[in-house]
Amino acid sequence: MMTNLTFNKEELEAILYSLEGYIQGNDDNKLVDELVDICYKIEEELAWLKVKELKANYSKKLVTN
Repeated sequence: MMTNLTFNKEELEAILYSLEGYIQGNDDNKLVDELVDICYKIEEELAWLKVKELKANYSKKLVTN
């Protein structure tokens, strides 16, 4: 069963931090490659959230000025 999970920015950052720590010192190259791919996806999501946040802040400034 596929579900759509939603994480906030802080949760994604915590997951990314944990994965990066787990990757260091792990000698299972296949697992490390899979985790690195997951980290890239999380980083992309965090970048998208940052853009969304910047746009919202910019829109607020336009409304208040």
